[in-house]
Amino acid sequence: YLKVRGDQMRCVVALGNPFFWMFSFFLIADSLGQGRGRGDQASRFLISTVLIQWLIWGLCGSGGVIFYMLPMIPSMAIIVAQELDRWWSSSRTRKWAVAYLFSLLLLFLGYLPTLMSLTIPVKYWEILYCIPSWR
Repeated sequence: YLKVRGDQMRCVVALGNPFFWMFSFFLIADSLGQGRGRGDQASRFLISTVLIQWLIWGLCGSGGVIFYMLPMIPSMAIIVAQELDRWWSSSRTRKWAVAYLFSLLLLFLGYLPTLMSLTIPVKYWEILYCIPSWR
């Protein structure tokens, strides 16, 4: 849904939180580096599922995020939660877990108007969806 009137607009975009998508790939790599995928069968299954779906999405070239990426959200969320739990248990990395969660919250609040179809300035929408394929 997209409706533009002058410099104001309303839209509904089901993109999700870009920070979650991008940073979860880093956390998956971190999880692999920590050896989570070696001994724990559940972690190995989650990591392989996500990586295979990332590979399929990367090879298809159509940019169909909803069709290729949506099914991996639960697996990514579990991997992210495992890594945040590990970060939280160390006083040295706890600040990074807090920063990550705070960033997710801020971006959620930033994208909330497009999830709720609230009226926003067109410039604000252009900032939120700065990558052309997101529009």
